[in-house]
Amino acid sequence: MKRLITLLAALVLAACTTTAAPPAAPTATEQSMAFGGQLVRTPYPPPPAAVPLMTAHQARVQAALDAGEPVFLTGLDDHADRAQRLAAQAPEVAARTHDKQGRMLRSEVFGVYALTGSEITDDVAACRTTACNQVQIYIYPTNITMVAIVAPDSGQVLRVDQHNAAQPQRVPDDLIAIADQLAITSPLMRQTLGVSPTLDMLWHPSYKSALHGTTCERSKHLCLSATVAWGRQAMWAIVDLTDYRVIGMEITELGDSGRHTVSEKRLQNAVVERDFCDRATTHREGDWAWTAQLTNSDGIRISDVRWRGELVLESYTLVDVHITYNAGKQFGYADAAGCPLFSSAVVVARDGPALSHISGRGHTGIRIMQDFLQDGWPSACNYRYKQALELYDDGSFRPFWGSWGRGCGTNGTYRPVLRIALPQGHLAAWNGSGWSPWDTERWANPDGPTTAAGSAFRWGTIRSTYELRPNRRDGAEEHDDHAFVLATQSRPGEGASDLPTLGDCCRTTYEQGPESYLTGESLQNVPITLWYVPQVNLNPTQCWADSALVQGVIVPVVKACYVGPTFQRLAPLGGVR
Repeated sequence: MKRLITLLAALVLAACTTTAAPPAAPTATEQSMAFGGQLVRTPYPPPPAAVPLMTAHQARVQAALDAGEPVFLTGLDDHADRAQRLAAQAPEVAARTHDKQGRMLRSEVFGVYALTGSEITDDVAACRTTACNQVQIYIYPTNITMVAIVAPDSGQVLRVDQHNAAQPQRVPDDLIAIADQLAITSPLMRQTLGVSPTLDMLWHPSYKSALHGTTCERSKHLCLSATVAWGRQAMWAIVDLTDYRVIGMEITELGDSGRHTVSEKRLQNAVVERDFCDRATTHREGDWAWTAQLTNSDGIRISDVRWRGELVLESYTLVDVHITYNAGKQFGYADAAGCPLFSSAVVVARDGPALSHISGRGHTGIRIMQDFLQDGWPSACNYRYKQALELYDDGSFRPFWGSWGRGCGTNGTYRPVLRIALPQGHLAAWNGSGWSPWDTERWANPDGPTTAAGSAFRWGTIRSTYELRPNRRDGAEEHDDHAFVLATQSRPGEGASDLPTLGDCCRTTYEQGPESYLTGESLQNVPITLWYVPQVNLNPTQCWADSALVQGVIVPVVKACYVGPTFQRLAPLGGVR
């Protein structure tokens, strides 16, 4: 879900741009697109005949509004269908899908997923003995996602979570198809390419997107982008599915190597689903013990992490990866990583987590690393991520994230949203001369003051004390975190199970999504969640992958980048005060 890149020129208004008339006949020659990006200020939807899928969907939306219900998914089995209908009837959901006058708001079920393993928290304990589903309902006018945990067999809705300014990780296939059709029928795309585009020309399906200065960002509309690769460039049509219209075009550079035909499918989806998604597995290695399970869209959840029997980490997940291209006129995507089947992930697990022994950078211990990638990697616009947790012999640990490229452009920024849930304790920040307690929920900008040892925060319990040390560049692959840090009280509906896409992919501030959970609650002696959002630039020298011909075979050439803090264990100090 993402891709873009260095813009060839400034973003210009369509009204101020002169475009040549399309050629009388298409040409088969791939040529450079002399186009720097256009924002369509007066976009007109194509005639209904041009996009029959749109017309059919609009009819379904109207029928749902008339019936006072969301647009339901079709083709589900009876169990999942019952789950979505029970979720829609829940009072908490109905209160958000209707306005104060009781009128139905346009809303749609985006996903129904089985609830498994570590997603089953104590407040939905009934799901340990009966099959449950997570139902995601998106409300267009308010840009709210409602997530319900439902036990269809008993007819119960066990929990409902409301996520403001959030969109589900995955968009239903019929909406993706509409976006693709809207894109290829756009006159602007035809004029820019110099040919009449077809569905076969789309490089991959549409992905959720945003474009700075448009309704995607200002009005929080649901937007996707459809991509056509043309030589060394990619053209992105940004489609607003709230209004059913193309709102802008962008072009990015793909780098020296473009596409390569993928000759081998490496994902063993059924095995991964069976062994690592459908169940949680417990592990013990030396002084460490933990539980691991792949999630639908929040990466791998490593939970109940204990050192010599002491709980030091409640859980660690990868909520989103935000990618922004073209600094100054941001546009980009939000990616989800997770299970390959029956999930909302786009960048998926190729195997289970790998365990290895490590030594270096002042630590020895073990590394748990999960690989996520798209089938076409390392071709342009295909992504590969690493999510890992290192557990050190001295009781310290490090949750971190890495990119192996390739991206859709030669100039962008990754902002992975890491959720680090800590046990009950106290949190303090270094203020330049001492430790200042964080007694209530708050956030901090990147690169604040640190101790001589590089510690920015201290977290302590009755039994132990840890100092959080942001990563510093160390060699070719380790990079400065430049991280936003948000601290909230841990609550069940805020990441204990899979979350939707949080926030806007393209913001450059601390507003990456978790800020909606900052409510001023106390952080004194309670379980704390740290939302850690590093920032690292991608370009052909880092966070990048390419292909090279070696002895007649195309092989990947990776320039990886890694970010993430170390929690350095200190001698027992009885907390942070």
